[in-house]
Amino acid sequence: MSVFPRLALAVTVGVAGLVVAETAVAQDRVCRGVLGRVAAGTVTVPPGATCSLNGTRVQGDVIVGRGSSLNTNRAIIFGAIKGDGSRSLLVSGQTRLANTIEWKLSGSATIMGAIMDGDIKLERNTGRFTL
Repeated sequence: MSVFPRLALAVTVGVAGLVVAETAVAQDRVCRGVLGRVAAGTVTVPPGATCSLNGTRVQGDVIVGRGSSLNTNRAIIFGAIKGDGSRSLLVSGQTRLANTIEWKLSGSATIMGAIMDGDIKLERNTGRFTL
């Protein structure tokens, strides 16, 4: 057997290993408190909790539960931020959003210094909205 077929097999196995490792790193997470510079799939903020995403890379959505708060600072979010009955939202510090913010039946929302590619959808909120 020549060296080239073994080398091709090693490269194929190596690349497959990288794909599995990336998937394993981006697990779904429940956030109560602070998530720092980690990769996450979908992030869920449970009812009544406060979550801060500081430099966090979120590949899925961020779901903000009833009575919960979300603060972001230099986060990268590929999915949407969704709040339904949530308390507050603060998106700041050059957070990058590739999708929408859906904020309904919720409290205040402040977006300042964010880089957005999506829409902001507001529906029957009771708090102040600042852009």
